[in-house]
Amino acid sequence: MILELYYSPENETCKKIMSLLKLQHLTYTPKDISGNLVHLQKLLHITGSKMIPCLFVDGLPIQNENEIINWINQNFGSLK
Repeated sequence: MILELYYSPENETCKKIMSLLKLQHLTYTPKDISGNLVHLQKLLHITGSKMIPCLFVDGLPIQNENEIINWINQNFGSLK
């Protein structure tokens, strides 16, 4: 499973998702859209928006905070 998280380090919701991923010991590739125009352009191209956090699971995006948390809970145990 390949996980990529499109995020901004200033965004509190992104920090929350990163903490959840860390708590579950999930390996992911961070993609800072505020520090890298290529990451931002890819996010816009694939999803049509700049909404973050956006977790890509094997290339498929999950863009809503609650949906990301639900995906983590369903696949790796219950966390809030």
